Amino acid sequence: MKIRCSFQDCLFWFQAIMGPVYGVFQAHHMIVDSTKGLSTSMFLFATLFILVNLCLALAAHKATPSRAMMQVIVIYVLGVLTYSTLLGVMVVRAERMWDSLDTLTSSIVGVGLLCALIYVQVSRLRVLDPLMKGVYSLTCKSVPQFVLAWKVFYVSGTGLSLTAVIIFHMLTCMRIYQIFHEAWVCGWDRNRRGLALAEVGNELSWVLVTIAFVYVTYIV
Repeated sequence: MKIRCSFQDCLFWFQAIMGPVYGVFQAHHMIVDSTKGLSTSMFLFATLFILVNLCLALAAHKATPSRAMMQVIVIYVLGVLTYSTLLGVMVVRAERMWDSLDTLTSSIVGVGLLCALIYVQVSRLRVLDPLMKGVYSLTCKSVPQFVLAWKVFYVSGTGLSLTAVIIFHMLTCMRIYQIFHEAWVCGWDRNRRGLALAEVGNELSWVLVTIAFVYVTYIV
């Protein structure tokens, strides 16, 4: 048991350190090198994604308090600060603060959320049902990353930092592990299911971004 707790604590401290490192590397790259391939909408919806997940984590901790979920909450708070900073950098440094792909991304996200709300009404669920929050979160993160992958592939990937791309995978996979481990210990309530849905979708869509980035940067 002590070894397990020690391992969980190591994961927490690694994320607590590497999360801001990710933000610093990506922000520095955007300021010094380029923002091409990136979009304001992506960072805006990523911030919403983190906020929704933070709400889910808080609800899960309230229902079944645990040290591990408290650590996840801290990581999400750091995530809100990181993505808010990147959003600010994008607004200031981007050649165009908002372009047609931002409008397209927002439109697709809007349609996705509308479909989710229609499903809520048909299924007689609460609008703020925890599992549906996971769907909202998934939509806000995955759709912009699908569009980002397309934009990187056809326009440019110079706005992404290789270090940030790698760290992103590490941090997301660690959160997924923490959520699944926490659910295995405390049970799969709807809050933890919502978190798992959102984070797995986050990782899968970032895999597509990574493939596009590696292709245009190192293969073409």
